[in-house]
Amino acid sequence: MPTIGNKIMVDSRSTHLWLDKHSMSLPRGSSSQVGFSIGPSFSSDCISHPNSHLFLVLFNQYEFMALLAMKFTVGEINNSSNILPNVSLGYEIYDTCHDVKLIQRAALMFLTEGNDSVVQVLCNYTDYKPKVVAVVGPSTSDMVMATGKMFSFFYLPQISHQASNDKFSDKSTFPSFMRTVPSDQRLVQGMVQLLKEFQWNWISVIASMNQYGEQGLFQLTSLAYQNGICIAYQAYIPQNISDPNFNTSIQKMLIDIQKTGVNVTTVFSTLPEAQAFLKVVIGTQLRMVWIAGPTWSQDLTIQQMPGLQSIGTVIGFTVKSKTISGFKEYVHNKLYQIELERRLLLNASSTNVDISQYVFQTQDLQEQCQSCSMLSPENITVLQDPIILGLAYHVYTAVYFIAQAIHSLMHSPVYNLHKEAFNILPWQILQELKYGNITVDNIVLDSNGNPNTGYDILTWTYNRKSPFLKVGTFQEELMLERSQITWHSSKPGWLSTVQKCYGILWFSGIEDEE
Repeated sequence: MPTIGNKIMVDSRSTHLWLDKHSMSLPRGSSSQVGFSIGPSFSSDCISHPNSHLFLVLFNQYEFMALLAMKFTVGEINNSSNILPNVSLGYEIYDTCHDVKLIQRAALMFLTEGNDSVVQVLCNYTDYKPKVVAVVGPSTSDMVMATGKMFSFFYLPQISHQASNDKFSDKSTFPSFMRTVPSDQRLVQGMVQLLKEFQWNWISVIASMNQYGEQGLFQLTSLAYQNGICIAYQAYIPQNISDPNFNTSIQKMLIDIQKTGVNVTTVFSTLPEAQAFLKVVIGTQLRMVWIAGPTWSQDLTIQQMPGLQSIGTVIGFTVKSKTISGFKEYVHNKLYQIELERRLLLNASSTNVDISQYVFQTQDLQEQCQSCSMLSPENITVLQDPIILGLAYHVYTAVYFIAQAIHSLMHSPVYNLHKEAFNILPWQILQELKYGNITVDNIVLDSNGNPNTGYDILTWTYNRKSPFLKVGTFQEELMLERSQITWHSSKPGWLSTVQKCYGILWFSGIEDEE
């Protein structure tokens, strides 16, 4: 009976971390291995070791929880009698370290056939059977851009749990890409409807300098102009937030915003840049209405910044999600295991106790990730973080879409698979995902691979016990309970004319100090 180990690999030579001890026995001829590219799974930075392995420098709790959500979901499916009975899904996980070269190397590993270490060059790939039949991830638009065309060439289904860039809706370029979060086009439509609801037609837009921010800014400004909304000022947050001139650059940006007289600013940014930007905003006490995208609308780190209330009113969009039954208990058990083995290892090193008979699950993890010492049931609060719970749900639904497609194919008379998952090819799963009317938790994917999911609209209460209050929803139309919004700034009015909207102030990055 073959066994496929559960491995986290951070380079092609496979540094095996703690999940490789949790192997699954698969029935012969009935295994369908699903590749997962959730990254960076452990860190946002990695360093090379002389033996060519990679070691973790910065721990990313969001991606770590996404990894656990994936593992939890595969286990749930493998233990289910309703979906894929007598078939087990296997997987491999790669940490991208947010590095294009690393994720492309991982993508090539997924595309190899059998035990080959290289991708074969063929005239016809119809019957080509790569190592994996589908990929979940990665989480960022930059990393999808580096892999999407490669997977699409092989018609290998790729479902991202977080990448929302609308470019990926173009099926002529990314035919095999899908996602479990809405595209930014829908987000922009919601933001513009919100602006129109309050008749705010004189605003500024701030964006991060990456695929997410650049595309979002372009779409928002285009749709805003079409609806008579003037973008009086737009700017990119400097990419290097550790640059010594970063704060000075943001302060200059904020002065320019004040000069325009706007009272509403939309921040279309990835999380680290939004955190750094708002920290400077708090220091300047620039009070207005801030419109937040899903990346930071529920961020607890920003919520805990001293003086946050001085920035005014925050209205945010967050992708609709649900709580996964049993996931919190699963994570607590894993964290308890990590803590228990850490104590055993520390005790053994100081007392020379023989622990050779103990089968450790986390030793490699703790040796290679110093930042992972924060993982324990006592000091980790990520399961109260709404961003993480939402992220876990989107991974959960992505895995179920793949499993449902495989299940449907095994019972389809069209492909004549004789109920053998081993015979399934990636392009068949892609066809089933596109045309098989698959539904997961009332979510369906449209012809562009986008879900019919909408947004909840929140306002910040500045109450640490209940920091967010739902005030509306958006899917196709905006539904808003205006009376629920508490204005922590002067409620913005609107200009009777937007004739001044000709010369837009523009700031694009850090300027050298002369």
